[in-house]
Amino acid sequence: MVTASVGADLSVLQFRDRSSGEMVSLDAWAGEVVVLDFFAYWCAPCRPASAKIEAELVPAYKDVPNPHGAEVTVLAVNVESAKPDRTERFIATLGLSHVIDDIDGAALEALKARGLPFLVVLDGTKTKGGVADWNIVYKHNGLESIAKLREAIDGVEPAQETSG
Repeated sequence: MVTASVGADLSVLQFRDRSSGEMVSLDAWAGEVVVLDFFAYWCAPCRPASAKIEAELVPAYKDVPNPHGAEVTVLAVNVESAKPDRTERFIATLGLSHVIDDIDGAALEALKARGLPFLVVLDGTKTKGGVADWNIVYKHNGLESIAKLREAIDGVEPAQETSG
């Protein structure tokens, strides 16, 4: 497990929400634990990893916070802009419920990814003025296990918002 503060660097990242087409910043999920599952349709290990996350992790936290009361959002993050039909087929086949795009690779670069699939658990529960002080509590190339992700998610204890 890794714990590192990335501060405002991640707050400025922009993603395209595939369901609405709107650009959203990571701070749309300020106050929450956020799991990012980076994938591309051509990545062979991404298929089983994303399928397992969607089948086991997403339902575990749907409408249920972690043991410390922190809300949890799981986001599948597409990194491929070529052949959108293949990306759509990947998403539909796996039934991915909440997909955002990181087409310019800014998030992958900021998080220092070294391949796909790339999984990150971010603690955004410490906020100031509605902006999260994002901390990486877990990151790994490839899916180690759902248990490792749950351990990282369940270890996050929310803090009270500070004024300022």
